[in-house]
Amino acid sequence: MNSNPPIKPPYNVLFKGFEVVEKEKFWINAEYSLTAELDNIAYSFGDQVTAGYEIIDLRLGVIPMKNLTLSVAALNVFDTT
Repeated sequence: MNSNPPIKPPYNVLFKGFEVVEKEKFWINAEYSLTAELDNIAYSFGDQVTAGYEIIDLRLGVIPMKNLTLSVAALNVFDTT
């Protein structure tokens, strides 16, 4: 039996927790993830080449009173699927 190459996840870079704005009563947060194409695969396991992708998440919130935070989020903002 031929040996299989090690299964290795694609390269991924995550920029997390950029506090764009943070004030006493409101905050805005952005997160960006970049994943490379996976083309070093093991065909014997039925793996497939996968394209690279990017994900951008945006969150914002308000703090109207102590111990209460209201927030909304837009996840995977530029998704085209």
